[in-house]
Amino acid sequence: MDVLRSRSTCMESWRDLGPPFFLAGLAVTVASVPGFDRRSYLDLAEALHPGASEPRVFARWLTETPLPPNRLLPMLQPQLDPAA
Repeated sequence: MDVLRSRSTCMESWRDLGPPFFLAGLAVTVASVPGFDRRSYLDLAEALHPGASEPRVFARWLTETPLPPNRLLPMLQPQLDPAA
C-alpha cells in the first residue's frame, strides 16, 4: 500500500482503498507502530469511521477483520519501513 509507505494521513488518499470500517481499524493499528504519528493516524481512523479509536469499536474490528494485526503487520512491514 503506497499510502503506508508515504505515511499519508489524508483521508482522501485512504478513502478509495476499501471499506471505511476496515481502513479505520487499519489506521488504528498503524497508530501503534513506532515511528508513525499516533495522533494523526487516530484522527484519520475517526474521520474514516467515527468511534474507530474507541476500545469497544476497535475490539469489534478485531473480531471482524479477516487478517488480525499479528498477521497483518508482518505482511505490511515492507510498506511501513521508510527504507523500503
